Amino acid sequence: MSKMVRISEETSTNLTALQKSTGKSKVTLVEIAIDKLYKDFFLLKANRAYEKLKKNKKKWNEELKERESWENTSNDGLINNE
Repeated sequence: MSKMVRISEETSTNLTALQKSTGKSKVTLVEIAIDKLYKDFFLLKANRAYEKLKKNKKKWNEELKERESWENTSNDGLINNE
């Protein structure tokens, strides 16, 4: 389903310039930009949660213990590390 979105004149100019430079359609460029923004936002939220976790000593120690147990599973012969 396609939707129409209003953009500023400056953004339209930039989008047209990108279209000419890349040879990609405007729709593709918007999809790429939104996908990148979504991933960047996801990583920002993950980093904030990670920093919050590190500040809580009890929970951070629990995290480290869990990571340690996962480290041991990679040597159990079930994963091919070649």
